[in-house]
Amino acid sequence: MKAIYTVGAGEPGPNSGSFHAQFLNFESRLVYQRLLCFLFIASFCFSISNVFAEQYDPEKKYFATSSDSNYFSRLCNLIGSIHHVHSHDLGEIAVFDLGLKPKQIKKLNSMEGVKVYRIEMTNPYILTYLRKGSKEPVMIKGLYSFKPVAIKQALDLFPCVLYLDAGCLVFRPLDDLFKHIQKNSYFLQQFPLNNFSQ
Repeated sequence: MKAIYTVGAGEPGPNSGSFHAQFLNFESRLVYQRLLCFLFIASFCFSISNVFAEQYDPEKKYFATSSDSNYFSRLCNLIGSIHHVHSHDLGEIAVFDLGLKPKQIKKLNSMEGVKVYRIEMTNPYILTYLRKGSKEPVMIKGLYSFKPVAIKQALDLFPCVLYLDAGCLVFRPLDDLFKHIQKNSYFLQQFPLNNFSQ
């Protein structure tokens, strides 16, 4: 069910059929305009919520990950493992581009349930390899600052989402994990994993 309100502008024509407050004084017109503005905003929000309700199925599983061209093969393995385990209830796998090649993006977008998104450049170094450590320095892209950005973007897209690193694999159904997220609004896992084989 969708509600649409139409707010007209300008002077009414003889056959417009619209209600205009020509007879109101200045104060009443101000209240009238504010009311129209409120109705317009409320109807817009209502319509947006209906779009999300129609577009995203709460029974579906939504995943997010991020990768550059160096991790492309691992990313494909992750996508393949998700397809293998959750092909029956997969909503979408959102891949956030950290430096993928055009051919890789084209291949990903051709996969079922996969869509590539651009990462928001919230800081100028988010896609830059930066040095971490002094004794045994390693180069890390953006010092992982892209992860919270990708998670935020994914949460803007989906009602419930699980973010996995591109190097992960899914070996069994994650229904209980998604139920935990839906119930508690989050799931955090400390590494190293305990009882990983169970």
